[in-house]
Amino acid sequence: MARLKGELKRAVSRNDDEEIWRLCANSWYSEAAYSRPRDIWSEIKECIEIGDESAIAAISSCIVEHMLQVDFEYFAREIKIELDKGNVPMADCMSTCGKFGQSLLPENSNLFDLLKQRSDNILELNNNI
Repeated sequence: MARLKGELKRAVSRNDDEEIWRLCANSWYSEAAYSRPRDIWSEIKECIEIGDESAIAAISSCIVEHMLQVDFEYFAREIKIELDKGNVPMADCMSTCGKFGQSLLPENSNLFDLLKQRSDNILELNNNI
């Protein structure tokens, strides 16, 4: 997992969308990511900060959705912290996430929707600047 950011940067620099998606999909299924997702959160945030549209979409679909699926409370709180800072790449990432697993539970679904709405608001504000 430690190499993901560097590999993503290289794939982004080559405009290699297929490689970007492959890297993100493979990173989720690595042992550390799946069994200990909290351990890799800081690296995932750094990868999101690359700011590339394709990389953010791949991270959202292949990693962040799954993190919310398996440990919603922790990752929703972490995402909220980033959104409260006005983190535009994180807003972009969250705005494309779908609901799966724990995100679908009634006690989590409303917060998920609020995070998506907050993300959309940040992106709208950023586009108006």
